[in-house]
Amino acid sequence: EDYANTFGLERCICFQTEVMSVRREGPLWLVYVQSHLNGHSEERHFHAIFVCTGQFHEPSVPPSLGIESFEGRVRHSASYRQGEDLRGKRVVIVGIGNSALDISLEAARCGSHSVVILCRSGTNIIPVADYYGRPADQMLNTRLFGALPSTLRNLLFFQLVRGTTAKFRQHGMPPPPKGKDSVGFANLKEHVEYRKLLESGRIQFAAGGIASLQGRRVITTEGEELEADEVVLCTGYHLSFPFLPSELADSFLARSAGGRRHLNAYKLVMHPAEPTLC
Repeated sequence: EDYANTFGLERCICFQTEVMSVRREGPLWLVYVQSHLNGHSEERHFHAIFVCTGQFHEPSVPPSLGIESFEGRVRHSASYRQGEDLRGKRVVIVGIGNSALDISLEAARCGSHSVVILCRSGTNIIPVADYYGRPADQMLNTRLFGALPSTLRNLLFFQLVRGTTAKFRQHGMPPPPKGKDSVGFANLKEHVEYRKLLESGRIQFAAGGIASLQGRRVITTEGEELEADEVVLCTGYHLSFPFLPSELADSFLARSAGGRRHLNAYKLVMHPAEPTLC
């Protein structure tokens, strides 16, 4: 607030205002907005549009889970707030990204009865700190490391990732998918503590996805039955621009082989057909 006040930024911001639509009108952009305070709506014209809504606002939820027959709670990681909610519960976490690792760690710390990570395939685990808790980028972003040949830098980074990933594989994480376009990464905080939780069995892995939910059980696609009071879906988000006309939104997005939508923009910034839409 001090920064905004110092540089007079508040006069440029419309708080509690939702953008309902954005469309071309000649050389300008017509933006239709509505106030959440009084319901008042208006149209305004601009020379350029920057879309800064982020990509983490439309949760991706697997279809046909049979949630209605599940006696526990199912929620997406978007609605997760604190590990205390999971105390004493049997928790199944679906996914193997950053959120899955963070929530599983908090659940184990806060006294969950059990924590199982359910994932179809594994990923490459990047520890964000070394064995002594020092940030990894503090070691990598140095003059000495930068002066090394790129091949050696890549080798050292690969060794860092491979060691941690091997430990996860040893404790049940499925193998990462094959093919360079399918390889994923997940950042692991507190990796020393996390490895101890894996070794003690406080955090476990199960392979596959959700086939169905019944009573207090998760039936996996591999036929395994997991006891669960809480299912947390760390299944990512859909990238969408609901306020743009469909032809603009569709050309702003592309689909990967797995069906995921990602940004189709020049330098990941500019719309391919509209240079004033970024």
